[in-house]
Amino acid sequence: MPLSVALSLVVTSELSIREGKLDEFLSLVNTGLEVSRNFSGNQSFDIYLEKENSGKVLFIERWESEQHFQKYFLWRLEQGDLDDLEPYFSAPPVMRQYGAASKAGPN
Repeated sequence: MPLSVALSLVVTSELSIREGKLDEFLSLVNTGLEVSRNFSGNQSFDIYLEKENSGKVLFIERWESEQHFQKYFLWRLEQGDLDDLEPYFSAPPVMRQYGAASKAGPN
């Protein structure tokens, strides 16, 4: 039986933050969080901290489509936002994209 693939996209970004910089980093990203959440096609954007390691941050974003996410990501690049965050990273971010394997809702 073939899988029904939805158009929605989930993006995760695993971030390692330099020691002593977490509060400053969170303050910076929380300032722009509502802009991200209100960007066309964004369904949710949440930030989590790893319980065992406070320097590990996880962004989980849900987008209506890959095209919506690409438009948002390019806009962030053009704004220089990723350049502003880079000094906080102790390792390169790890981004992953996930497409839905089945449609939501009852069978």
